[in-house]
Amino acid sequence: MAGGRALLASVTALAIATLGCAPEPAPSPSDGPGPSRTASTAPTSAATTPVRIKPTSIELHLLDAMYVPSFAPVSTGDEILWAGGTPSPSEIWRYVPGSPEPQRIYASSRRGSTITAVAGSRGGYAFVESSKPEFGDGGWRIWYLPDAAAQPIELDRGNAKHAGTWPTVAVDERRVAWDAFDEPVGSTVEEAFEKARSRLSIAATGDPAATITLLDLSVRERVIWFPELNGDELWYSIIEPPNALSGRADHYHIETIDLAQPGAVATPFAGFGNDFDPSVDDAYVVWKSNPIGDGAMNWGPLELLDRAAGTVTTIPFERAGRPSLGDRFVTFGELFSAKLPLYDLETGTVIDLAGQMPEAIADATFYGENVRGRLLTFGVGARIGWAILPE
Repeated sequence: MAGGRALLASVTALAIATLGCAPEPAPSPSDGPGPSRTASTAPTSAATTPVRIKPTSIELHLLDAMYVPSFAPVSTGDEILWAGGTPSPSEIWRYVPGSPEPQRIYASSRRGSTITAVAGSRGGYAFVESSKPEFGDGGWRIWYLPDAAAQPIELDRGNAKHAGTWPTVAVDERRVAWDAFDEPVGSTVEEAFEKARSRLSIAATGDPAATITLLDLSVRERVIWFPELNGDELWYSIIEPPNALSGRADHYHIETIDLAQPGAVATPFAGFGNDFDPSVDDAYVVWKSNPIGDGAMNWGPLELLDRAAGTVTTIPFERAGRPSLGDRFVTFGELFSAKLPLYDLETGTVIDLAGQMPEAIADATFYGENVRGRLLTFGVGARIGWAILPE
């Protein structure tokens, strides 16, 4: 999250310096009353009582120490993805649980290549690449890789030298989605702030050349983060930097776009005021909701919406971030990186898997916890861990 913090600090400082006004808090984006929080409780059923999962029943695994990820590994539900390689992380690797060893599925031939983000699904892979020698200082490209045997297809390009952060991507069987900061090449910090854009775009996996830009915003007003695909739903976060013209302080919220409706407008998600970083499936939405005045990248409480019942539960864990949804469990990062937490959707309880490590790790700090389906993955020290979670 260091890049995100750098961007927010830069935008905040520039806005205040340029416009010369102390910001004030903004109201919630919701037009009506938002949901109310409830304590985390186990669901009740006349037919069955959910069985609490014991941490000792979940077997953790570690990949060989030779496989060192450059950033947090990602679960697709079927396989684990990460970027690695020397002298720079210019390769994409995958591991399918049960297979003898990981497989390299892509290696960039560009000088100084660094893969900064990767996502995958049964529809293929999407990744972000930077290369100062090939793309210039701050230059980036977004690629779609239909399968491990294919050549990547360029979806987008731009420059984010002063933004200090790279695009992020999402992919499912039908679409690729990405957010990106783009600023004029060769601009100063002040010029970049005046002219930089924050874009949200999609492309169909069946026709990746036909990209569609859904939002193209000035970073003076709003910036887009962390797209999430769920069928025809596109979810993402919006941060509004301090701006004297609007009188607003840092405020952030979640929006959705119905991709089945051409030209559909963005719809604000009725959260609690400062809502960020959703993970979504048909049954649930989980997101971080910080107190008004708290920064978007700070740790905070997690909220869980049961979409059918319309009820919201606060997950009983303080100072969390980057949640992800699996079939039965939610996982997330935590402030001290000392725990490996899972929230059980069936029992409404949190368990910690940190004590189940199969071997001692010198720097046993956890990061990048991510789950899809039943496949959990995480980074621990310089190793990649994983587990198949109970049904």
